[in-house]
Amino acid sequence: KFAINPADLGLYGQANRVIMAPSSLVTHSVADVFKQKANEDFQKNGNAIAIFKKTRNMLFFIMLLPCLIIAIFGPSIFTFLFGEEWRQSGVYAQILMILVFPKFIVSTLNYMYIIARKQKENFYLNIYRLLATLFSFYLAYKFFGTTEAMLLFFSINYSIIYLIYYARSYTFAKGNISESKE
Repeated sequence: KFAINPADLGLYGQANRVIMAPSSLVTHSVADVFKQKANEDFQKNGNAIAIFKKTRNMLFFIMLLPCLIIAIFGPSIFTFLFGEEWRQSGVYAQILMILVFPKFIVSTLNYMYIIARKQKENFYLNIYRLLATLFSFYLAYKFFGTTEAMLLFFSINYSIIYLIYYARSYTFAKGNISESKE
């Protein structure tokens, strides 16, 4: 029977801190500029597609190499930096790259929900995200019963959610918000 090992939580926590802290610093800086410029463009032109694409491309290229390095060499990097006992944390970091890459890009761009006044849709997506996350953990637990499987299902689930957020944010940035405003 699978039970969450407290050591796994520590290893996950270490992986999460190491990969999220640097990306959060960059994301917050870029997000501040994006929010201001996208809002100005949207109010002035009825769209924010130019700044949306520019920001997307910049974030993509900033994050591509670090994500690839962690995805390929995660366990070795964690072992080198923290010691052999943290190798598994590097494995978890590899798995988490599936969600970190799209999160890094989309977490800034989904501010379009606020600019386009689509908070109600965002609320429903958050409910979906909660339910889908619980379901992904349940499936991984039920069929595989490993921490790696749970992280993999969680990461894939979040990647799908980020793709939905990206697609909708892109639509809003183009000014295609013909639905009634909320």
